[in-house]
Formats: sequence, C-alpha cells, structure tokens
Amino acid sequence: MQEGYYYVNDPLGNRIAIPPRFQTMLDGEEEIYDDLATVFHNPLMVLELNTGRDELHYYRAIGWNITLLASAFKTKDGWEVFSCTRNPSMHIIKELITHGRQLK
Repeated sequence: MQEGYYYVNDPLGNRIAIPPRFQTMLDGEEEIYDDLATVFHNPLMVLELNTGRDELHYYRAIGWNITLLASAFKTKDGWEVFSCTRNPSMHIIKELITHGRQLK
C-alpha cells in the first residue's frame, strides 16, 4: 500500500488505488451527488482496453449534468487511477466502446 492512496473495490473484484491528486478533484463542486469512489463501486459502464498496457475505464453520472470517466492501469498489486475526465466527449466514449471490450 502506498501512503496517501485511497483503495476501493469495483464490481468485478478489482482493487483500485486512487492517488492523492485525484481524491480532492471534486471538492467544492455543486450538483454532485456521488464521489469518485462511487464511480468505481457502482459504474454505469466498465470498458477494458489494451494499448500496450491493460487499462480499465469506468463511466458514471455523478451529478445531474455531470459525468466522470476514470481510467486505471494494471499494476502488480491491482489497478491504479491515472486519469479522471469530467464530462468526457461522446467521441471519447465512442472510441473506448469501439476499441475496447465492455465488462459491465
């Protein structure tokens, strides 16, 4: 376990490490009814993509008009978040669906 990291499990049984830099990214946001951990606990969609490294992409609405795409790469101990995008474009979602495999 790395210091300052927050750990959650996804519905597929994967352990996700959230680095400190992502833990406060939603602080102070209005109209948000879920936190970042919920994106992993209960995603609307999980997509697997292999771009030379194994990646999982989690997509969920976290507010009335706010969606979040959180991405993690495989590590020796589980998975680590490397990107979080607020309101990703439909082009990004389409590319993930086209080139990835939907797991949930």
